[in-house]
Amino acid sequence: AKAKTLSIGSGRSINELSLISNNFNIVCSDLEIPQCYESSKELFGDFDYIKLDIIKSTINNEFQSIFCLSMFYIFSDEELEKVFTNINKILKKDGTLILEFPGSEDNLISFLFHEIYLVIEAYSIYYLSKLLNKQIGLEIDNNFGYRRKNKEIEDFAKKYSFKFIDIHEY
Repeated sequence: AKAKTLSIGSGRSINELSLISNNFNIVCSDLEIPQCYESSKELFGDFDYIKLDIIKSTINNEFQSIFCLSMFYIFSDEELEKVFTNINKILKKDGTLILEFPGSEDNLISFLFHEIYLVIEAYSIYYLSKLLNKQIGLEIDNNFGYRRKNKEIEDFAKKYSFKFIDIHEY
């Protein structure tokens, strides 16, 4: 039997369908099963799709591999802890977790843009709105999403007994 892989946050399964059509055993999951699921099965072959909120629950199944594409940026620190806890419950002990977190790589330019420029821009818009008598609120949250440093994800992973084998930045 082919090793089973769970995809978390599959959406319409655009990335997974190519693998499914090449005979990979992929179980897709998301908060809701998309309307295109039946049509996708007709075009690409039979595959399972389950409802799964990885923050709130797990499933009674173990997988040799799990992958999450472009999803980790949306979670707060508290949610990431729940995600890693739940992934740990359904990933086999010798299994592989494949993560892809969108955003810029860790370098000086991304630091200047995200940590300096965007903060100045937010405050500038806020104070400009006050001068123009507009009602714009200002809330600064370090977990605003869209960017996490590799080291932050690696620290979370280590806390839950995961080990980074390889990191590719493009």
